[in-house]
Amino acid sequence: MDSNKLRKKVDRKLRKHLHIINKETGVVCSEIPTLNLGICNAGQINGLTEEIIVEHFSEYGPLERIVLIPGKSCAFMRYKDIPSAVKAFDATNTQLKIAQDGKPIYLAYVETVPETSSEKIYDRLPPGLQIIENFITEEEEATLLSLCHFETSGGMKHRQVKHYGYEFRYDINNVDKNKPLPEKIPTECGFLWDRLSFNFRPDQLTINHYKPGQGIPSHVDTHSAFEDPILSLSLNAPVVMEFKKNETICVLLPRRSLAIISGESRYAWSHGIVPRKYDFYYTEDGCSSFKRDTRISFTFRKVLKGECNCSYKLNCDSQNKITIESALATKLENQHVHDVYEDIAGHFSETRHKPWPNVLNFVEKLRVGSVLVDVGCGNGKYFGHNSQIIELGTDRSLKLNELCKERGFEVFNGNCLSLPLKDNTADAVISIAVIHHLRRSPDIRVGQATGEE
Repeated sequence: MDSNKLRKKVDRKLRKHLHIINKETGVVCSEIPTLNLGICNAGQINGLTEEIIVEHFSEYGPLERIVLIPGKSCAFMRYKDIPSAVKAFDATNTQLKIAQDGKPIYLAYVETVPETSSEKIYDRLPPGLQIIENFITEEEEATLLSLCHFETSGGMKHRQVKHYGYEFRYDINNVDKNKPLPEKIPTECGFLWDRLSFNFRPDQLTINHYKPGQGIPSHVDTHSAFEDPILSLSLNAPVVMEFKKNETICVLLPRRSLAIISGESRYAWSHGIVPRKYDFYYTEDGCSSFKRDTRISFTFRKVLKGECNCSYKLNCDSQNKITIESALATKLENQHVHDVYEDIAGHFSETRHKPWPNVLNFVEKLRVGSVLVDVGCGNGKYFGHNSQIIELGTDRSLKLNELCKERGFEVFNGNCLSLPLKDNTADAVISIAVIHHLRRSPDIRVGQATGEE
């Protein structure tokens, strides 16, 4: 194929890609060089990562921003200056084969890079996290590194690890508090505690050995295993750690820095290290990147005696225990209550057609325009007796709900323990022959019905 035909083919593909990204992101192509480049045919959905972009494009100049849009086959980057963007464009457009199946990428200058709600945060720390840079000297680092002998230690899938004081068991995400290890925390670590502004004497140490490209899955350290705080000392190389809780905050852990993970960051945020060979983070000066090297982390903890009583109950294993008896009770309830009602819905409706007189009297006396909610409405036998009110029913049985709908009643499927209704929705609520189905638990308070509106 001659050069003119090849050029026309490339132009056709580029126009097609530009039309797609403009339609999906609103990004506008520029006829003249800008700071911003769009990768038109490769994105998160087909395997492109920030690491790959940094690896291949940072050599042409300092990057300020990288944007990958979830579910899209395009990506964007912004350089600090136009000459860097031009160099990257000239060197890689239709040449660099990082698109899907090893195909070349198509680049375009764009006016702006799009905003995305899934962007990671780099300019703040999670609550309770403190990073102390240069916590130890190079000589002290060398001393601690000399303690690292992994030839007899346990090997993890993504890293090597060694424990002192107590073994952290990854199968149960906890320690066996009744089986301390013969090897205690090395005395060479003792100088660290004197530099802290608070009293801390750990009895458990985990040393992790990360090769370039290795990481650790995002996790919350088990509440019942250790006290607050948890200390992590980074040796030999820096790394970027991600903290997650409704958002993702990327935190740079410099070499010889100490991370103090306490409070909310310890109990409510998960943290992990993405497995990749290049790390990057954003500062006021733009995007900085570095190639990962072997990193050693010393994580110090104090084993918790007893159960955890923190205020972060959602992630607390001590306060969210699901016993075998509870799980069995739930299974029995589904099998002998909920499933049975689905099977007998038709027969149940035929034998439950006459309303209770006192309940009917209550419904008929409601004021004009009142909203009545029947929780556990069954076949709707309390509906249709007062034409001056608004009626809304809910039941766990789908088949009983269908019977109500066939009769023209407004109903929805739901659980009486968690109703999806706003406060003050109803003027009156009835729940007839329902309460006795509830299993007694500390979270359920059953009172006496008063019949009051």
